[in-house]
Amino acid sequence: MSPDGANRVYHTSGQRFERRLDDFRVADAKGRVWRVTEDALVAVTDAGARLPANRAFWFGWFAQFPQTELFTD
Repeated sequence: MSPDGANRVYHTSGQRFERRLDDFRVADAKGRVWRVTEDALVAVTDAGARLPANRAFWFGWFAQFPQTELFTD
């Protein structure tokens, strides 16, 4: 979620993210840092395109998509 409360969903092509570094960066399983932008996750190589999404309660989303990984503060 962004500082203003907006949710963002990105297509990652199977890329796994291990930790959130700050409001604008995440790190993947290999330690690479990705910048979170309005339109994509940007890294040295391929970036994930942002997907359209609506806010939902996490448990409702997870019931439909149990493979989802949830990152929280």
